[in-house]
Amino acid sequence: MDGTPLKDFEDPRRTASVRITVLARLLRARFDEMVADLGVTRSQWGALVAVAQDEGIAQRGIAQKLEISDASAGRIVDRLVAENLVERRRQEQDRRVQAIHMTKAGHDITRELDRIAARAEEAAWRDFDLDEMTTMIALLDRLHANLAPPVEGETKG
Repeated sequence: MDGTPLKDFEDPRRTASVRITVLARLLRARFDEMVADLGVTRSQWGALVAVAQDEGIAQRGIAQKLEISDASAGRIVDRLVAENLVERRRQEQDRRVQAIHMTKAGHDITRELDRIAARAEEAAWRDFDLDEMTTMIALLDRLHANLAPPVEGETKG
């Protein structure tokens, strides 16, 4: 490789990187279209899923899961509280921390998000068999391990 931009696109790593980026954007766009009638933004449904997966999570935990700032997570939670989708509760063990819990309306919309996600995944993966999916997941896990920051105290290598 001589490093010229057009030559770099001959490298399969570049092709794979570009395709992954485009596919991620397409998956998000398709899902956004499918959930538009629910009236929740991508950041809101991401936070709802985080709470559904970890009922009682703190705002900081939502921020970490969504890879956003604590302040941004706070604004999202504020909107979800205003829409009666989640509620804040003081934690008994640490009264300074507020745990985020789903309301009935939050559970209802999360179940609908799950149904929509299942339809989107069915369409996206319709031509893949179990062996192909297993191989793809293993490859993506390896890629993730290469890109994820090391856990504190560990070194990559």
